[in-house]
Amino acid sequence: MMPDITVDVDVYCARCGDVLQAESKEGYHGAKEFHVEPCEKCLDAAKDEGDDEGYERGLKDSEDE
Repeated sequence: MMPDITVDVDVYCARCGDVLQAESKEGYHGAKEFHVEPCEKCLDAAKDEGDDEGYERGLKDSEDE
């Protein structure tokens, strides 16, 4: 009989280091799977970067016309 092993896992954002909430569920062959969403701070930062990039691109395009 295989022994039961319990492991505590902390998941951190690779970009900013904040602790992330992970949802654990049974996966393939009963193994645990972890599904992690990016942290809100990094999602907001990525949105801001995209907004700024789009604004700058639009401004440049309008100046080129």
